[in-house]
Amino acid sequence: MSKCRVLWELNKDGDWTWQCTQFWMSSGKKFKEIANKCYHYRCKSRADRPIPKAVVVKKEKETVCAWQRCDLPVAPNKLRHCSELCRKRQNRWDYKQRQKAKKLVGISPK
Repeated sequence: MSKCRVLWELNKDGDWTWQCTQFWMSSGKKFKEIANKCYHYRCKSRADRPIPKAVVVKKEKETVCAWQRCDLPVAPNKLRHCSELCRKRQNRWDYKQRQKAKKLVGISPK
């Protein structure tokens, strides 16, 4: 058996009321939660109150600075580092690692 769709409202007191949207005679009247039918003679019964869905708050993933000796969060206007100082330190470290790799490749045992 299908039931009439109704609009549920939560009052300031914490009580639920509903309004019939189906029939014109009962459209302006608010009924208490214990009432199952509106004033119209063809009203089958009201639909049950929907269960409120849990609100999921999305937490932004906070990334850490790419420089290995820094554990600060990334600045909002930057992509990988928390500051220019950390970006420069990372670039210097990368450059030194590349230079070491070149030396190791250049010196091969014969």
